[in-house]
Amino acid sequence: MVVSSKVRGLVLLGALLAGCTTTQPQLPVEEQPLGVDATAPKVRFSSQRLRQNFQLDQDSTQGVDLRLRSTDQVDLVAVGADPESGIHQVGLQGEIRVTCLGEQPGLSRVLVEPIDDLVYVDAQEETSPLRLLRVRRFSLDVGVEKTKCAPGHFVELEASLKVVAVNGQGLAQESPAVQLRAFGPDQITVGVLNVKAEQPYLDSDYLRWGAILGRTVDVLLLNGVPDRRRAELVATMAGLPHVALLHEENTDVAILSRKPLTRIQRQVVTPEGQLPERLSAVLGADALFENYPLRVIAAHFGTLEAQDQYAGPEVSSLSRFLAAEAILEMLPEEPGPAIVGGTLNAYSGVGPQVHPGIRTDEMALLSERLLDSFAWLKRPDGAHCSEQRLDYLMSTPAYVPTRYEACFSEAAPTTHPFVRVTFEVP
Repeated sequence: MVVSSKVRGLVLLGALLAGCTTTQPQLPVEEQPLGVDATAPKVRFSSQRLRQNFQLDQDSTQGVDLRLRSTDQVDLVAVGADPESGIHQVGLQGEIRVTCLGEQPGLSRVLVEPIDDLVYVDAQEETSPLRLLRVRRFSLDVGVEKTKCAPGHFVELEASLKVVAVNGQGLAQESPAVQLRAFGPDQITVGVLNVKAEQPYLDSDYLRWGAILGRTVDVLLLNGVPDRRRAELVATMAGLPHVALLHEENTDVAILSRKPLTRIQRQVVTPEGQLPERLSAVLGADALFENYPLRVIAAHFGTLEAQDQYAGPEVSSLSRFLAAEAILEMLPEEPGPAIVGGTLNAYSGVGPQVHPGIRTDEMALLSERLLDSFAWLKRPDGAHCSEQRLDYLMSTPAYVPTRYEACFSEAAPTTHPFVRVTFEVP
């Protein structure tokens, strides 16, 4: 039986694909007229050694945007396949940009490395059998890239790369682009505590909260704190020297941070009425961790609607909804990292509630942009140590919650739990 070169090529290509993709699906091969190669090659772009590896091909409708850890050493694999005229070139194209702090305060310098990693067929190979499939590997080590900056000066790594392949007829194909970024700390811990009560607390209570609870976090969000003096009692004992307040007196909301706070924003929703419980306060600031800003937003939503009408946590409240909108307006542009927390006095439908299953409009709005740490980790109701969950810690997808804690006896005598969440790069 006579076997055509077309059939032999398809058989060989299938064998090559099977041998190279023991853990990845084979690339599709389309039928072409015998002796004519009128179509571009197939490509695949994949990663190895990431916690969540990706795979793209020429038919993928969009690229990938991933955040890397400082310890990641990722292998990027470029594959080109063509059953007829073979693969003449394959590899990665794009650039790697490393941003470093400059010698002058407030200035930075950007190091750009163009990537043109296509592999060409040597002239002496032209008489050898066609290479129907070619594989090219490229390694990206975040730690090595960071050493391009002086110690302590690294700000951000950005890599934009795509796979390009050219077949023997000169027809080219490329994959969607992959965006890889590394910036800021791999892990950050944030706490939220509502210290408000009908009777004033002793200074010793504030000092104890700072010494025992505050020292376990990088950022502490306070609700109900009456003034700067008592906020700073907590901050001093917690080792969180940088303080942002909603107001100097009758403070209510405060952010305490290990790192400097900049770009502070304040907004209060004030429905008509007389009682302070109607107010919903939002305080935002940037905290610089490892030279990169983390947006931190502390909020305390009111329990009264206009004309001092009570709006329980099971009721969707207009003023709380407006405060939720204010939070979203303070968030950085995606994929910038942000942490949001505070006593929001509204049910999310997840966790302990006096009225189970109810989800208010204000919490639904926030959930469109933010990951609710309690819900994300699927914690049981008892993990919140309260009969209802009104105190929240949430994040943009740049950080995902990995640990949720709320059962701290040291939070007494306040009636709210101290909520502590560890967030990590996904």
